[in-house]
Amino acid sequence: MKPQAETPDSPQRAGDSNPRVSVLMAAYNCAAYVGEAIESVLAQTMPDLELILVDDGSTDQSPEIMKHYADQDARVVVYRQENQGIGGATNQALKLARAPYIAILDSDDTMVPERLAIQADYLDQHADIAAVGSQWFTMNTQGDILGIDRQPTDPNSLFTLMFAYFAMHHPTIMARKEIILACGAYDSKIRRGCMDYGLFFNLLLAGHRMTNLPYLLTRWRLNPSGATHGNAGPQTEDCMSIRAKGFMKMTAQDSNRANQLALALVRTFPAGSWFDERVSHLVSDPAPSPALLRWRELAARGLVSDLEAACVNWLCNEQDYAEQLADLLGRDGFFWLGQLVLGKAGRVAVASDKIVNPVPIIATSPGLALLITTQAGDHELMDRVRASLDSLPENAEIIVFSTDGTAANVPASLLHPRLRVLPTAAVITKLGTKHCRRHVTSSLPVPQRDAGIIPNFLRKAWPHCSQI
Repeated sequence: MKPQAETPDSPQRAGDSNPRVSVLMAAYNCAAYVGEAIESVLAQTMPDLELILVDDGSTDQSPEIMKHYADQDARVVVYRQENQGIGGATNQALKLARAPYIAILDSDDTMVPERLAIQADYLDQHADIAAVGSQWFTMNTQGDILGIDRQPTDPNSLFTLMFAYFAMHHPTIMARKEIILACGAYDSKIRRGCMDYGLFFNLLLAGHRMTNLPYLLTRWRLNPSGATHGNAGPQTEDCMSIRAKGFMKMTAQDSNRANQLALALVRTFPAGSWFDERVSHLVSDPAPSPALLRWRELAARGLVSDLEAACVNWLCNEQDYAEQLADLLGRDGFFWLGQLVLGKAGRVAVASDKIVNPVPIIATSPGLALLITTQAGDHELMDRVRASLDSLPENAEIIVFSTDGTAANVPASLLHPRLRVLPTAAVITKLGTKHCRRHVTSSLPVPQRDAGIIPNFLRKAWPHCSQI
């Protein structure tokens, strides 16, 4: 296939002046969704845009659909090429872009009407930010909202968390084109991996700042035939490699900052936790990350508290470290939690009626909040609620909410002062604001030195917490 594109003098170019934003969309065999994605761009409240569509050798009706929109709207530019993979296709779109700001949207996703205006205004007002993303909805193949995904809104937190996972979702971003080009753009050799993740690290390690807005501006489709699901294994391996190389580069640039990164990452995603368990489903026998190895060096030098080290060791090997962890928890006033640790390991634990003040009592606000999600046909909800009420501390708060728009059916017999059931209409509103941030990040009050590590093994001490 010979590449084809409209020239700058073509009628499909919207006048001689450059637009404010160029929206880049790489497309491959997406006839079922690309029309909806295009229409969400053309419906933006900020009309000063162009939409660059790069068809990466589609064999379905995608090219005809894209041409239809180009024929109807001069802001749409269509470029066809032989299949080069998403990295090559996005780079081609970047070359054709005329605007100083580029926005990304996948061909099976959509954006809310205000997205481009909000992000462009933000970049206008924050010259120190190279790229800005947002929070996002997840939707199914029919376009029904399934839930939301939250990302850090502080540039420093984003920098740290990027070494653990995608702390910025590529289809949500708007970025300064010249900075993207200066950092090498996208790796065109990557056909199935994470070319966006590699670019993010290039930006961050070059000293550029990125952040996410607190608004829900994009709808990401949970598409079984999409690139993310179809390439989960290769993408996970690629991400692990990118993170490892990024951490090693950071270590060479600033050893002290690397130490702080290692401490923060292990406290947030300790080895052996659910985060590693999810990775193990996609990558067999993954190698320890450089950040974990760095943390172990710091622990060996006595720069990590005994309780933190015991928590990580227990997550990796609960049978061998249960007694040590339980003893340390008892010394720090968490005897009740130590009993749960021993019980899970099959050790003899003190009966609850023999424990003096088994749980901490706090007279003010709840220290631990458990979020329990539910959906239509959830027959186990009542059991999870009962187990939570029986097991959690007396001052813990339990919040039940639906993720699919159906009502969360909790019978009156289970209603309790510690239990709150969010009405369906309130979920998106409340969980899309700082309300969600308070409950997701709240934890039991623990000594500051260990504030990050304690909440991460609560899930393992209470098996039913895996349902949240």
